[in-house]
Amino acid sequence: MATRAASVRDAAIKTGETCATKLQDGLTTTTQTFAALMTQAEEINRDRAELGEEATLKLLTKCQANVRALCMVEAQQQAHKSSLAGLRTELPEEVVPAELQRVFAESLKKHTEAHASKADVDQRREMRRLRALMTGEAAEEGMDEGGDEGDDDVMMTQQTITNIKCPILQMPMRPSGDMRPMTPKTGHASSCVYSFQGISSLLKRGASCDCPMNGCNAKVLKGGLVEAKEMLKKIKEMEDDGE
Repeated sequence: MATRAASVRDAAIKTGETCATKLQDGLTTTTQTFAALMTQAEEINRDRAELGEEATLKLLTKCQANVRALCMVEAQQQAHKSSLAGLRTELPEEVVPAELQRVFAESLKKHTEAHASKADVDQRREMRRLRALMTGEAAEEGMDEGGDEGDDDVMMTQQTITNIKCPILQMPMRPSGDMRPMTPKTGHASSCVYSFQGISSLLKRGASCDCPMNGCNAKVLKGGLVEAKEMLKKIKEMEDDGE
């Protein structure tokens, strides 16, 4: 009986991790949709004089509603991915098929609440940009001209370094081995950090893949990865402190 329960657990974990990897494709599509919506908003703003103020505000309000709805979709995707990837630690050592649905439902509820509590939609970069466009306070060149993009990068880096989980596998990264932190050499924000195992699983399909970090539209090249020194330092500090 114990052997059968263990095999059920192993099969569930393997299936969950496979599905979690596939869910990353959905998150990548969501990121691309965010970018497409913001491109549309910028085009609407550029045509402001031709469209007229009333029509411009109406269209930008629709973009805002679409971004808000997409944020909810993204949170649900992240919750499902976290639940599937976390089965290894959340499933009991002995589990029967009848218990799998209950365990997953409880895990999904927990992760959904966690992602919902972290999601401050109104403070997202896209929402702030849309508000600026609607009030006419934004420069046409985009957010890089706004003066606070650097602050966003600093804040994002701090948040990422505090969270040492691989964004692909949703498992803690380690100082060495397959779970060591990696980052692209160039063309990415310093917050683009993932485990060697996680990014390698995405690069199995070809010489490059989309960056799995939300908001990054750059490509990750198979031969373009280096050790993420800042993250590695943080992981070692946390291990030394016994966290």
